[in-house]
Amino acid sequence: MRAIGQSTISIVVLSTNYANSRWCMLELEKIMEIGRSKGLVVVPVFYEVDPSEVRRQKGQFGTQFEGLISTISVDESTEINWRRELSNICGIAGSVLIDSSQSRDPTQDRGRVTRS
Repeated sequence: MRAIGQSTISIVVLSTNYANSRWCMLELEKIMEIGRSKGLVVVPVFYEVDPSEVRRQKGQFGTQFEGLISTISVDESTEINWRRELSNICGIAGSVLIDSSQSRDPTQDRGRVTRS
């Protein structure tokens, strides 16, 4: 976590399984906190997951998140923070990569920044 505090940019790659990792959620919480307090540049990459599923914790992403919450013991405050940060990161311009396994020119994705 110390490395996050020493960074100037953080690229967060969100996938369906991201929400099933306590460590990923703790890092996201820290990244977003430092982004607000110290100006860390946060760039989200939505890999094979729709940003709206992340924002609302629905679909497969939501299922994974609910699985994490039911498996580990987190207090209500932590759960609320995690939900808020998942929603907040969706309001940051980033990249959405869906169906990336399909055969196509990879340069089409380069530099593609969207606002979700």
